[in-house]
Amino acid sequence: MMYDIHAHGARGDGVSLDTPAIQAAIDACHAAGGGTVLVPAGRYVTGTLQVRSRVELHLAAGAVLLASLDLTHFPSLPSRLPSYWGELETHKALILADEAEDIAITGHGTIDGRCNELEIPFGYPSFSLRPRLIHLRGCRRVRVRDIRLRDAATWVQHYLLCEDLVIDGVSVDSRENMDIEAPRFATRKGLNQDGLDIDSCREVYVSNCRIDSGDDAICLKSRPGKPCTDVVVSNCTVSSNASGIKLGTESNGDFRRIVISNCTVRDTRCDGLSVIMVDGGICEQVSISGIVMDNIKGAALFIRLGDRARPLRKEDPRPPTGAMRDLAISNILATRVGGICGDNGEVRRLGSSITGLPGHPVRQVSLDRISIRTIGGGALRNDAVPELPEAYPNGRMFGELPAWGLYCRHVEGLRISGLDLAADATDARPPIWLEDVQNARLVDLEAMTWPETPALIAGPAANTVRQRDCRACHPQTPIFADTPR
Repeated sequence: MMYDIHAHGARGDGVSLDTPAIQAAIDACHAAGGGTVLVPAGRYVTGTLQVRSRVELHLAAGAVLLASLDLTHFPSLPSRLPSYWGELETHKALILADEAEDIAITGHGTIDGRCNELEIPFGYPSFSLRPRLIHLRGCRRVRVRDIRLRDAATWVQHYLLCEDLVIDGVSVDSRENMDIEAPRFATRKGLNQDGLDIDSCREVYVSNCRIDSGDDAICLKSRPGKPCTDVVVSNCTVSSNASGIKLGTESNGDFRRIVISNCTVRDTRCDGLSVIMVDGGICEQVSISGIVMDNIKGAALFIRLGDRARPLRKEDPRPPTGAMRDLAISNILATRVGGICGDNGEVRRLGSSITGLPGHPVRQVSLDRISIRTIGGGALRNDAVPELPEAYPNGRMFGELPAWGLYCRHVEGLRISGLDLAADATDARPPIWLEDVQNARLVDLEAMTWPETPALIAGPAANTVRQRDCRACHPQTPIFADTPR
């Protein structure tokens, strides 16, 4: 059955507060056993709307839900489920559902957070002060299709502890500081506008989405005892003022059976692809394939097992060091890697890295048919790279590394085949650096080198690698150089 919000008093004039009318339509639909709540063409100013079980909220073409400019219209409500820091409340959102089932948000309309019109309060977490556009928590059998999300005041979409979640054809335009060639916050302070956060969810299917966001575009997170599992992301195009596609940094729980395929990542301030485990969880059975990246200012590929050990609740004990294993990454093409990725306008030449910790290696990593082209121009580096186990993890955390292509440290079971590394300018560093890398095999590796290049593969673990058909472009470049630390 269809429930038109105009029948419940909605005006859609872009001025009147339509929250009571829209909520009345949702509640009536739910009370009658379910159906569709229709938002016709028009501009509807609203605060928090709570979607109930068995309700589809359908935004027709030309319909716009406009966030109220009065932040008191977005209350934090009591909940049985923990929020970001473990509090039993929802925090702020425009579209909210808490432990609902069989719900949907569909249509070709728009949800507009009006961040450029709001007087923005800053604090942490940001959504305790200003509303996300969509926040669904503890929900089952959810469908979000075809809508447009724009100008969020903080995270655009946050799905927490949900099961059987389909997100298809969603478009996100929510990005401050649009000039990717300028420092990150050149125009205004950042708003934490994550495009899509999948937080401790299971059986998730994300496809055919376009996301342009001020913070991480697609980001998976996990909580203690609540893993993020059975997630498939495919056929998406993303761009971001932070990272493109990321697992972490919040990683108290596990990531298992994650598949990311056939996506493009472009004009990204930080890292193109990130797999991060720093808060005690286990990351395993991750497959990433068919990714094309361009104009990545940070690292093309950043894999990090660290020990930030931040508990979910401040009073909880420090979690143990986590684990990372069984990663398969293939068919990656990355161009224009490196540039102004920090907040101060400094150019970084980062390449890619895989790093664990002493006694806690990243295990069983496979890289197959990877092509990375960096901006080059780096100088030879002989100083030791710090471990930084507790540092916030991103590709620039170590500065410019001893290798311009791929830096690996504390890795066990590394398999590389069909790796092609190129640079736009002469780079004095070796293309590959291996340090505390056990049981490594490199097959069909080719990289640009120059007369000053010390070796194709350097580092304290260089001579322990098994290699076949590895080639340096400059004929005088040796394959190995054992560089002690």
